[in-house]
Amino acid sequence: MLFQGYTRIDLTLCPLSLKEDWNRGDEGISTILLDKDDLFRAPQLLSDKQYHLQMPTEANFLDCCNEFWWVCTYVVKGLCRNEFLYAVDHLTIQARTELLRMMSWRIATERGFTFSLGKNNKYLPNYLEKHEFLELQSTYDVSTNKKVWHALQASQVMFIRESTKEAKSQLMPLRPRRSLKAVTNFVYSYLRYLLFVNQLFWSCIFSPIL
Repeated sequence: MLFQGYTRIDLTLCPLSLKEDWNRGDEGISTILLDKDDLFRAPQLLSDKQYHLQMPTEANFLDCCNEFWWVCTYVVKGLCRNEFLYAVDHLTIQARTELLRMMSWRIATERGFTFSLGKNNKYLPNYLEKHEFLELQSTYDVSTNKKVWHALQASQVMFIRESTKEAKSQLMPLRPRRSLKAVTNFVYSYLRYLLFVNQLFWSCIFSPIL
């Protein structure tokens, strides 16, 4: 609800038959502003504990690593095929999600899993050094194919650093760093080669014989 004075509140309306469940799922962050008929039970103390960062299990950690590096090859494939939107979507929607997940685990491991980074990680910059935030910001510039490639490489550098720190802190298994990034570089080189061969093949077929 938006008032004339530009004050905004999230207003929930529900029938009386469902009044016991009016704030289900949001118990810690919702409160009753006015209850003239005294129909609702006293709300719990406000707390965002249910949204606190959770310590990753080994499976969580490995899944995050696997997803990040696997999706990186999709970004490379999109770039090699000149499929700009395909590459950008896989970088910004999937790969970056895993990078931010790993960063949040590393931060919480250092500070304790007793806080939330807020919706869309809006409080994440508060826990980063200035150079770390600038590095992260650089991955959001994806306006050209060249910048997408640079953003991908920067994301990989950050992910290697963050996952290495988290693995050491939580005693998680981690593959050799060089081999992970080498996979992306190999895929890029190989796909570029296939693209070149494909173009050469069709140019030979349709070229007039002199």
